[in-house]
Amino acid sequence: RFNTSGLDGNILIVKSDGGIIMGRIKRGGLNGFGCLIDSTGSYYVGDHFNDMPHGEGKYRVNGVKHKGQFKNGQPHGLGYTKRPDGIRTRGFYIDGEASGWCIELYPNGDRFEGEFYLGFPHGNSRVTYKNGDFLEGSYLSGKRHGTFVKFVRIPNEAPVQLEVEYENGEEVSCDRFEKNFELGQ
Repeated sequence: RFNTSGLDGNILIVKSDGGIIMGRIKRGGLNGFGCLIDSTGSYYVGDHFNDMPHGEGKYRVNGVKHKGQFKNGQPHGLGYTKRPDGIRTRGFYIDGEASGWCIELYPNGDRFEGEFYLGFPHGNSRVTYKNGDFLEGSYLSGKRHGTFVKFVRIPNEAPVQLEVEYENGEEVSCDRFEKNFELGQ
């Protein structure tokens, strides 16, 4: 936070630690489009309201990049995040956490589509693995819970459908069903 009382207009402030503040000062704070860069290289570029990210913008902090809507300094609304481990999340955010329908893409080629709550999978989901196998079911606070259906491709055979039961993230049973079906239908 910086003291902007009495300022009104466009500013460029270079702080003693190398940080930079650029933007529109109005009503004693950064309001409108602006840019904050700290001495570590972390930044936020976008809309501000009362010195906080609010509206459309993007940031990079500790290797995490986020682009989208912000409210009161946090990702809030539609957005896209890329983490240092290569995981990319696109979807809805509430108070900085993925909440609502999101898609996560993993560096190994796997894909998660489903409901999130407070940053964890929570609700209906589908995981599609790089090899084309997939798993459908429901998560509870980030852990698989209940009955999942898994479709597995076996070389030179028809695909196999499994019913897998989970409790608190642990597999407790698995049954194989012999059915005529086609993957992707």
